[in-house]
Amino acid sequence: MKKIIILLLFAFAISPAFSGTLIYLNSQKEKKIISEIDIVSIDKKIITIKIGKTTRTLPFSSILKYYDTDINMNLAFDDNTADYTIYATNVKMPINNKGITTRKGGKKAGKQVNKVTLEYTVNMKKQKNQRRAIKAPYFYLYVLVASGNNSGTSLYCFSYPESAKTKNTKTYNEAAMLERVLASERPNYNADFVLHGNGMKGPNRTATFELKGIGNREIIAYHLVAWGKDDIVFTENKILNLRYNISKNWHIHARNQK
Repeated sequence: MKKIIILLLFAFAISPAFSGTLIYLNSQKEKKIISEIDIVSIDKKIITIKIGKTTRTLPFSSILKYYDTDINMNLAFDDNTADYTIYATNVKMPINNKGITTRKGGKKAGKQVNKVTLEYTVNMKKQKNQRRAIKAPYFYLYVLVASGNNSGTSLYCFSYPESAKTKNTKTYNEAAMLERVLASERPNYNADFVLHGNGMKGPNRTATFELKGIGNREIIAYHLVAWGKDDIVFTENKILNLRYNISKNWHIHARNQK
């Protein structure tokens, strides 16, 4: 909560009419998402926002997240699919932590684009008035690689499935991810995708990311983000090369230098 308040205060300080996207709980404890808002004022425990010509107030305690960019809410629609969580059981990186493997001799000679394979399970939450179906899990893999000239680093974003791809692939941008998560073309999976054993724990599923574009450069770190119905339900941040002096939140500050 403290981080959200600081971000809102910072946004308001930069511009008294700063636009963005707000996720909050209404009086019925239902999650709501509104975009293209203007922050009118910030008091001790209250934030006043304006949407079009309508002004309303919200208590800070009801705010779940704030993004300082707008998302296209015209792509979104309400649905009654079930909430669920994801747990990554295994992330298989290339053996040499590089984007390309060079093979020698025989029919397989030449270069081959490496892949990252993610194994995961899905746990559906039981709730009344919800279908026995889920929105397709969306995954985003942020990879930090050494720059081609051996000085500095560069960020690459890979997504799974194809429909999860965002317009912004040069920086870490949760608002851009959320826009794709809420898009109407996001596919549904029926209960067969999830059901296994006791009926609520799914077996290992697989997501694959082709490391196109990074060439033979070394992978320094990766940050994996998994989205459930309308929220991030799993993250994994791992530094593979400790020789690089990077912070724990490297993915937030990194840029694509291409």
